[in-house]
Amino acid sequence: MKKYMVFVFFMLLLTLFSVGILVSGFSGHFYYTIFKNGVSSEYIQIGPAKNNVLKGGVTKIKKKNLTGKRIWSKSHMNNFLLPIPFSHPLIYVTPYAKYKYNRSDIGFRFYSSSGAEVFRFFEKDNFLFKTEIDQNKLFSIPIIRNIIYEKSQGQIFKDLFSKNLFFDHNIIPEFSKELLFEILKTDWKELVYNLFIFKLRQRYLTYDRIEKITWYDNYHLGSILFIADQTGEREEILFKLVEGVIYPIYFAANNWNAQSKKIREIFITNLDHKHTSKDSSVSIYGDYRVLSYRDQIGHDGMVLLMSAWSHHQDDKKFLKEMIQRLERGEDNQEQLRALYKYALERYKQTFSSKDKVLKSDSVKSKIESGIERELLEKRKQEDEEIKNYQELEEMDFNSADDKINYFLDEALKKE
Repeated sequence: MKKYMVFVFFMLLLTLFSVGILVSGFSGHFYYTIFKNGVSSEYIQIGPAKNNVLKGGVTKIKKKNLTGKRIWSKSHMNNFLLPIPFSHPLIYVTPYAKYKYNRSDIGFRFYSSSGAEVFRFFEKDNFLFKTEIDQNKLFSIPIIRNIIYEKSQGQIFKDLFSKNLFFDHNIIPEFSKELLFEILKTDWKELVYNLFIFKLRQRYLTYDRIEKITWYDNYHLGSILFIADQTGEREEILFKLVEGVIYPIYFAANNWNAQSKKIREIFITNLDHKHTSKDSSVSIYGDYRVLSYRDQIGHDGMVLLMSAWSHHQDDKKFLKEMIQRLERGEDNQEQLRALYKYALERYKQTFSSKDKVLKSDSVKSKIESGIERELLEKRKQEDEEIKNYQELEEMDFNSADDKINYFLDEALKKE
Protein backbone atom coordinates (compact mmCIF):
# COMPACT_ATOMS: atom_id res chain seq x y z
CA MET A 1 0.00 0.00 0.00
CA LYS A 2 2.82 2.39 0.92
CA LYS A 3 4.60 1.78 -2.38
CA TYR A 4 1.34 2.50 -4.19
CA MET A 5 0.95 5.83 -2.32
CA VAL A 6 4.47 6.83 -3.27
CA PHE A 7 3.80 6.01 -6.89
CA VAL A 8 0.53 7.98 -6.92
CA PHE A 9 2.18 11.00 -5.31
CA PHE A 10 5.01 11.17 -7.80
CA MET A 11 2.70 10.64 -10.74
CA LEU A 12 0.49 13.46 -9.49
CA LEU A 13 3.54 15.71 -9.27
CA LEU A 14 4.51 14.90 -12.83
CA THR A 15 1.04 15.17 -14.35
CA LEU A 16 -1.05 17.65 -12.38
CA PHE A 17 1.74 20.02 -11.29
CA SER A 18 3.45 20.06 -14.67
CA VAL A 19 0.33 21.44 -16.32
CA GLY A 20 -0.32 23.98 -13.59
CA ILE A 21 -3.14 22.18 -11.71
CA LEU A 22 -2.97 22.14 -7.91
CA VAL A 23 -2.18 18.76 -6.41
CA SER A 24 -4.85 17.07 -4.34
CA GLY A 25 -5.01 17.18 -0.57
CA PHE A 26 -3.88 13.57 -0.54
CA SER A 27 -0.58 14.27 -2.27
CA GLY A 28 -0.04 17.40 -0.14
CA HIS A 29 -0.41 15.33 3.00
CA PHE A 30 1.94 12.72 1.61
CA TYR A 31 4.58 15.40 0.90
CA TYR A 32 4.28 16.33 4.57
CA THR A 33 4.61 12.66 5.56
CA ILE A 34 7.89 12.28 3.65
CA PHE A 35 9.52 14.97 5.82
CA LYS A 36 7.79 13.87 9.02
CA ASN A 37 8.32 10.11 8.85
CA GLY A 38 10.55 9.48 5.85
CA VAL A 39 9.83 7.09 3.01
CA SER A 40 11.42 3.96 1.58
CA SER A 41 10.42 2.96 -1.94
CA GLU A 42 11.89 2.10 -5.30
CA TYR A 43 11.65 5.80 -6.21
CA ILE A 44 13.53 7.25 -3.28
CA GLN A 45 14.69 6.54 0.25
CA ILE A 46 14.61 9.44 2.68
CA GLY A 47 14.76 9.36 6.45
CA PRO A 48 12.61 11.55 8.71
CA ALA A 49 13.70 15.11 9.42
CA LYS A 50 16.06 15.38 12.40
CA ASN A 51 19.35 17.00 13.52
CA ASN A 52 18.12 20.53 12.72
CA VAL A 53 18.84 20.31 8.99
CA LEU A 54 15.55 21.67 7.63
CA LYS A 55 16.34 25.35 8.02
CA GLY A 56 19.37 26.85 6.35
CA GLY A 57 20.49 30.44 6.43
CA VAL A 58 22.89 33.09 5.14
CA THR A 59 25.31 34.78 7.53
CA LYS A 60 27.43 37.82 6.75
CA ILE A 61 30.60 38.56 8.74
CA LYS A 62 32.55 41.75 8.22
CA LYS A 63 36.11 41.17 7.00
CA LYS A 64 38.68 41.23 9.81
CA ASN A 65 41.92 42.50 8.32
CA LEU A 66 45.18 41.08 9.62
CA THR A 67 47.28 43.64 11.47
CA GLY A 68 51.03 43.59 11.09
CA LYS A 69 53.01 40.75 9.56
CA ARG A 70 54.84 40.06 12.81
CA ILE A 71 51.54 39.65 14.67
CA TRP A 72 49.29 37.78 12.20
CA SER A 73 50.41 36.13 9.00
CA LYS A 74 48.91 33.57 6.65
CA SER A 75 50.49 30.14 6.74
CA HIS A 76 49.93 27.41 4.15
CA MET A 77 48.87 24.26 6.01
CA ASN A 78 47.43 21.28 4.14
CA ASN A 79 44.87 22.71 1.69
CA PHE A 80 44.34 26.14 3.27
CA LEU A 81 46.02 29.48 3.77
CA LEU A 82 45.30 30.20 7.43
CA PRO A 83 45.79 33.24 9.68
CA ILE A 84 48.28 32.32 12.40
CA PRO A 85 49.69 34.58 15.15
CA PHE A 86 53.46 35.11 14.85
CA SER A 87 55.21 36.79 17.79
CA HIS A 88 51.81 37.93 19.04
CA PRO A 89 51.97 39.71 22.42
CA LEU A 90 48.73 38.09 23.68
CA ILE A 91 48.40 34.77 21.82
CA TYR A 92 50.68 31.79 21.27
CA VAL A 93 50.04 28.46 19.55
CA THR A 94 50.99 24.84 20.12
CA PRO A 95 50.72 21.93 17.68
CA TYR A 96 47.46 20.04 17.32
CA ALA A 97 48.61 16.64 16.07
CA LYS A 98 46.66 13.41 16.42
CA TYR A 99 47.17 10.10 14.65
CA LYS A 100 44.37 7.55 14.54
CA TYR A 101 43.19 4.92 12.09
CA ASN A 102 46.09 5.65 9.70
CA ARG A 103 45.25 9.32 9.30
CA SER A 104 46.57 12.53 10.83
CA ASP A 105 44.74 15.60 12.10
CA ILE A 106 47.18 18.50 11.89
CA GLY A 107 46.51 22.03 13.13
CA PHE A 108 47.11 24.39 16.04
CA ARG A 109 45.78 25.22 19.47
CA PHE A 110 45.63 28.93 20.34
CA TYR A 111 46.28 30.07 23.94
CA SER A 112 45.89 33.39 25.68
CA SER A 113 48.75 34.85 27.69
CA SER A 114 47.11 33.39 30.81
CA GLY A 115 47.46 29.87 29.37
CA ALA A 116 43.76 29.31 28.61
CA GLU A 117 42.94 27.62 25.30
CA VAL A 118 40.80 30.00 23.24
CA PHE A 119 40.75 28.35 19.81
CA ARG A 120 41.84 25.23 17.93
CA PHE A 121 41.54 23.90 14.41
CA PHE A 122 42.54 21.07 12.10
CA GLU A 123 41.64 20.06 8.56
CA LYS A 124 39.44 17.00 8.06
CA ASP A 125 39.55 14.59 5.10
CA ASN A 126 38.31 16.05 1.82
CA PHE A 127 35.79 14.19 -0.36
CA LEU A 128 33.99 14.41 -3.71
CA PHE A 129 30.70 16.29 -3.86
CA LYS A 130 28.30 13.76 -5.42
CA THR A 131 24.66 14.51 -6.09
CA GLU A 132 23.97 10.86 -6.98
CA ILE A 133 20.93 11.69 -9.08
CA ASP A 134 20.98 8.26 -10.70
CA GLN A 135 20.92 6.55 -7.30
CA ASN A 136 17.35 7.74 -6.74
CA LYS A 137 14.70 6.86 -9.30
CA LEU A 138 12.70 10.02 -8.64
CA PHE A 139 15.56 12.36 -9.51
CA SER A 140 16.52 10.38 -12.60
CA ILE A 141 13.11 10.91 -14.22
CA PRO A 142 13.91 13.27 -17.14
CA ILE A 143 11.48 16.07 -16.24
CA ILE A 144 12.77 16.14 -12.65
CA ARG A 145 16.40 15.64 -13.62
CA ASN A 146 16.12 18.80 -15.74
CA ILE A 147 15.00 20.80 -12.69
CA ILE A 148 18.21 19.84 -10.90
CA TYR A 149 20.43 20.28 -13.94
CA GLU A 150 19.24 23.87 -14.23
CA LYS A 151 21.29 24.55 -11.09
CA SER A 152 25.08 24.83 -11.16
CA GLN A 153 27.15 22.70 -8.79
CA GLY A 154 28.07 25.85 -6.89
CA GLN A 155 24.40 26.81 -6.45
CA ILE A 156 23.49 23.32 -5.22
CA PHE A 157 26.38 23.45 -2.75
CA LYS A 158 25.22 26.86 -1.49
CA ASP A 159 21.62 25.62 -1.16
CA LEU A 160 22.89 22.67 0.85
CA PHE A 161 23.57 25.19 3.66
CA SER A 162 21.39 28.21 2.91
CA LYS A 163 17.99 26.90 1.76
CA ASN A 164 14.91 26.65 3.96
CA LEU A 165 13.28 23.36 3.02
CA PHE A 166 10.01 23.31 4.94
CA PHE A 167 8.41 26.75 5.06
CA ASP A 168 10.90 28.25 7.54
CA HIS A 169 10.39 25.47 10.11
CA ASN A 170 13.39 23.88 11.83
CA ILE A 171 11.30 20.92 13.00
CA ILE A 172 8.23 19.44 11.32
CA PRO A 173 5.06 20.92 12.90
CA GLU A 174 1.74 19.19 13.34
CA PHE A 175 -0.26 18.86 10.15
CA SER A 176 -2.86 21.59 9.62
CA LYS A 177 -4.98 23.18 6.93
CA GLU A 178 -2.68 26.19 6.93
CA LEU A 179 0.36 23.97 6.34
CA LEU A 180 -1.46 22.08 3.61
CA PHE A 181 -2.23 25.38 1.91
CA GLU A 182 1.48 26.32 2.06
CA ILE A 183 2.32 23.06 0.28
CA LEU A 184 -0.44 23.47 -2.31
CA LYS A 185 0.50 27.01 -3.31
CA THR A 186 4.21 26.15 -3.75
CA ASP A 187 5.54 25.52 -7.25
CA TRP A 188 5.90 21.77 -7.73
CA LYS A 189 9.44 22.26 -9.07
CA GLU A 190 10.37 23.92 -5.77
CA LEU A 191 8.90 21.01 -3.81
CA VAL A 192 10.88 18.45 -5.79
CA TYR A 193 14.10 20.50 -5.49
CA ASN A 194 13.56 20.77 -1.72
CA LEU A 195 13.36 16.98 -1.54
CA PHE A 196 16.60 16.78 -3.48
CA ILE A 197 18.43 19.14 -1.08
CA PHE A 198 16.89 17.31 1.88
CA LYS A 199 18.34 14.06 0.55
CA LEU A 200 21.78 15.68 0.15
CA ARG A 201 21.70 16.99 3.71
CA GLN A 202 21.00 13.50 4.96
CA ARG A 203 24.09 12.35 3.09
CA TYR A 204 26.56 15.11 4.00
CA LEU A 205 25.31 16.66 7.23
CA THR A 206 25.07 13.49 9.31
CA TYR A 207 26.16 14.97 12.64
CA ASP A 208 24.62 15.01 16.09
CA ARG A 209 24.06 18.12 18.22
CA ILE A 210 23.70 20.48 15.25
CA GLU A 211 22.48 23.91 16.34
CA LYS A 212 22.21 25.39 12.87
CA ILE A 213 23.58 25.25 9.36
CA THR A 214 24.45 28.42 7.46
CA TRP A 215 26.25 29.88 4.45
CA TYR A 216 28.93 32.56 4.85
CA ASP A 217 28.00 34.41 1.69
CA ASN A 218 31.03 36.69 1.35
CA TYR A 219 33.47 33.80 1.69
CA HIS A 220 31.64 30.95 -0.12
CA LEU A 221 31.81 28.72 2.94
CA GLY A 222 29.19 26.32 4.24
CA SER A 223 29.03 25.85 7.99
CA ILE A 224 27.66 23.48 10.61
CA LEU A 225 27.51 25.11 14.03
CA PHE A 226 27.12 22.74 16.97
CA ILE A 227 25.42 23.22 20.34
CA ALA A 228 27.86 24.62 22.90
CA ASP A 229 29.02 22.34 25.69
CA GLN A 230 28.80 23.09 29.42
CA THR A 231 32.00 25.16 29.31
CA GLY A 232 30.65 27.41 26.55
CA GLU A 233 32.91 25.93 23.89
CA ARG A 234 31.23 25.64 20.50
CA GLU A 235 32.53 23.51 17.66
CA GLU A 236 32.07 24.38 14.01
CA ILE A 237 32.95 22.78 10.68
CA LEU A 238 33.50 24.90 7.57
CA PHE A 239 33.11 23.39 4.10
CA LYS A 240 34.79 24.78 0.99
CA LEU A 241 33.92 23.49 -2.51
CA VAL A 242 36.78 23.59 -5.02
CA GLU A 243 36.60 21.87 -8.42
CA GLY A 244 34.02 19.33 -7.26
CA VAL A 245 35.84 18.47 -4.01
CA ILE A 246 34.66 19.49 -0.53
CA TYR A 247 37.41 20.54 1.90
CA PRO A 248 36.20 20.58 5.55
CA ILE A 249 38.04 22.30 8.36
CA TYR A 250 37.10 21.91 12.02
CA PHE A 251 37.55 24.53 14.72
CA ALA A 252 36.33 25.31 18.22
CA ALA A 253 35.92 28.64 20.00
CA ASN A 254 34.49 29.82 23.32
CA ASN A 255 31.13 31.60 23.37
CA TRP A 256 31.86 33.70 26.42
CA ASN A 257 35.43 34.80 25.64
CA ALA A 258 35.79 38.03 23.63
CA GLN A 259 39.28 37.11 22.45
CA SER A 260 38.10 33.69 21.33
CA LYS A 261 35.18 35.17 19.36
CA LYS A 262 37.51 37.68 17.68
CA ILE A 263 39.93 34.91 16.64
CA ARG A 264 36.99 32.96 15.20
CA GLU A 265 36.00 35.93 13.02
CA ILE A 266 39.61 36.48 11.92
CA PHE A 267 39.85 32.80 11.03
CA ILE A 268 36.64 32.64 8.97
CA THR A 269 37.16 35.90 7.09
CA ASN A 270 40.81 35.24 6.21
CA LEU A 271 40.56 31.58 5.25
CA ASP A 272 41.59 30.78 1.66
CA HIS A 273 41.92 27.50 -0.18
CA LYS A 274 45.30 26.52 -1.60
CA HIS A 275 46.10 23.01 -2.76
CA THR A 276 48.75 21.14 -0.82
CA SER A 277 51.93 20.28 -2.72
CA LYS A 278 55.40 19.12 -1.87
CA ASP A 279 56.77 22.25 -3.51
CA SER A 280 55.04 24.29 -0.79
CA SER A 281 57.35 22.76 1.81
CA VAL A 282 60.40 24.11 -0.03
CA SER A 283 59.39 27.76 0.22
CA ILE A 284 58.12 27.41 3.81
CA TYR A 285 61.33 25.70 4.88
CA GLY A 286 63.27 28.45 3.14
CA ASP A 287 61.43 31.03 5.29
CA TYR A 288 62.31 28.99 8.35
CA ARG A 289 66.03 28.86 7.56
CA VAL A 290 66.38 32.65 7.38
CA LEU A 291 64.88 33.13 10.85
CA SER A 292 67.27 34.03 13.65
CA TYR A 293 68.52 31.08 15.65
CA ARG A 294 66.40 32.15 18.63
CA ASP A 295 63.25 32.19 16.45
CA GLN A 296 64.12 28.87 14.82
CA ILE A 297 64.10 27.08 18.17
CA GLY A 298 61.07 28.98 19.41
CA HIS A 299 57.46 29.70 18.62
CA ASP A 300 57.78 31.12 15.08
CA GLY A 301 60.12 28.38 13.91
CA MET A 302 57.70 25.76 15.21
CA VAL A 303 54.82 27.35 13.26
CA LEU A 304 56.79 27.26 10.00
CA LEU A 305 58.03 23.70 10.51
CA MET A 306 54.49 22.53 11.30
CA SER A 307 53.26 24.20 8.12
CA ALA A 308 56.03 22.60 6.05
CA TRP A 309 55.40 19.21 7.65
CA SER A 310 51.66 19.39 6.78
CA HIS A 311 52.64 18.93 3.12
CA HIS A 312 54.98 16.01 3.93
CA GLN A 313 53.10 14.22 6.71
CA ASP A 314 54.62 10.86 5.79
CA ASP A 315 58.18 12.24 5.99
CA LYS A 316 59.32 11.83 9.58
CA LYS A 317 62.42 13.98 8.93
CA PHE A 318 60.29 17.09 9.41
CA LEU A 319 58.85 15.75 12.64
CA LYS A 320 62.25 14.72 13.94
CA GLU A 321 63.85 18.05 13.14
CA MET A 322 60.97 20.00 14.66
CA ILE A 323 61.22 18.06 17.91
CA GLN A 324 64.98 18.31 18.18
CA ARG A 325 65.04 22.02 17.33
CA LEU A 326 62.37 22.79 19.91
CA GLU A 327 64.33 20.84 22.54
CA ARG A 328 67.09 23.41 22.20
CA GLY A 329 64.77 26.25 23.11
CA GLU A 330 63.28 27.35 26.40
CA ASP A 331 59.66 27.00 27.56
CA ASN A 332 58.73 24.67 24.70
CA GLN A 333 57.33 21.92 26.89
CA GLU A 334 53.73 22.35 25.70
CA GLN A 335 54.73 22.22 22.03
CA LEU A 336 56.94 19.20 22.59
CA ARG A 337 54.34 17.30 24.60
CA ALA A 338 51.93 17.27 21.65
CA LEU A 339 54.65 16.22 19.18
CA TYR A 340 56.03 13.48 21.46
CA LYS A 341 52.53 12.02 21.80
CA TYR A 342 51.95 12.07 18.04
CA ALA A 343 55.36 10.48 17.33
CA LEU A 344 54.69 7.72 19.86
CA GLU A 345 51.23 7.04 18.40
CA ARG A 346 52.54 6.82 14.86
CA TYR A 347 56.19 5.71 15.06
CA LYS A 348 56.47 4.23 18.60
CA GLN A 349 59.32 6.64 19.39
CA THR A 350 59.61 10.29 20.37
CA PHE A 351 62.56 11.32 18.11
CA SER A 352 63.89 13.18 21.13
CA SER A 353 67.60 13.91 21.22
CA LYS A 354 67.28 13.57 24.99
CA ASP A 355 66.40 9.87 24.84
CA LYS A 356 70.04 8.86 24.47
CA VAL A 357 71.05 11.17 27.30
CA LEU A 358 68.57 9.64 29.74
CA LYS A 359 69.93 6.13 29.13
CA SER A 360 73.14 6.89 30.99
CA ASP A 361 73.69 9.15 34.00
CA SER A 362 77.37 9.46 33.14
CA VAL A 363 76.56 10.64 29.64
CA LYS A 364 73.96 12.99 31.05
CA SER A 365 76.49 14.41 33.48
CA LYS A 366 79.01 15.02 30.73
CA ILE A 367 76.52 16.84 28.60
CA GLU A 368 75.24 18.92 31.51
CA SER A 369 78.77 20.00 32.38
CA GLY A 370 79.43 21.04 28.80
CA ILE A 371 76.03 22.50 28.03
CA GLU A 372 77.19 26.09 27.57
CA ARG A 373 80.01 25.08 25.24
CA GLU A 374 77.63 22.92 23.22
CA LEU A 375 75.07 25.72 22.94
CA LEU A 376 77.70 28.13 21.68
CA GLU A 377 78.85 25.57 19.14
CA LYS A 378 75.31 24.97 17.96
CA ARG A 379 74.68 28.67 17.56
CA LYS A 380 77.85 28.96 15.52
CA GLN A 381 76.68 26.13 13.28
CA GLU A 382 73.30 27.80 12.80
CA ASP A 383 74.97 31.08 11.83
CA GLU A 384 77.03 29.24 9.25
CA GLU A 385 73.89 27.55 7.88
CA ILE A 386 72.18 30.92 7.42
CA LYS A 387 75.24 32.37 5.68
CA ASN A 388 75.30 29.42 3.31
CA TYR A 389 71.58 29.56 2.60
CA GLN A 390 71.90 31.72 -0.51
CA GLU A 391 74.51 29.34 -1.91
CA LEU A 392 72.29 26.32 -1.25
CA GLU A 393 69.33 27.99 -2.94
CA GLU A 394 71.36 28.40 -6.12
CA MET A 395 72.22 24.71 -6.34
CA ASP A 396 70.56 22.67 -9.08
CA PHE A 397 68.17 19.90 -8.07
CA ASN A 398 66.26 17.44 -10.21
CA SER A 399 63.01 18.01 -8.31
CA ALA A 400 61.42 19.73 -5.33
CA ASP A 401 61.67 16.46 -3.39
CA ASP A 402 65.42 16.27 -3.98
CA LYS A 403 65.80 19.86 -2.82
CA ILE A 404 63.82 19.52 0.40
CA ASN A 405 65.41 16.17 1.23
CA TYR A 406 68.86 17.73 0.81
CA PHE A 407 67.99 20.52 3.25
CA LEU A 408 66.53 18.12 5.81
CA ASP A 409 69.44 15.68 5.58
CA GLU A 410 71.91 18.50 6.08
CA ALA A 411 69.97 19.79 9.10
CA LEU A 412 69.71 16.36 10.72
CA LYS A 413 73.43 15.70 10.24
CA LYS A 414 74.01 18.61 12.59
CA GLU A 415 71.66 17.37 15.29
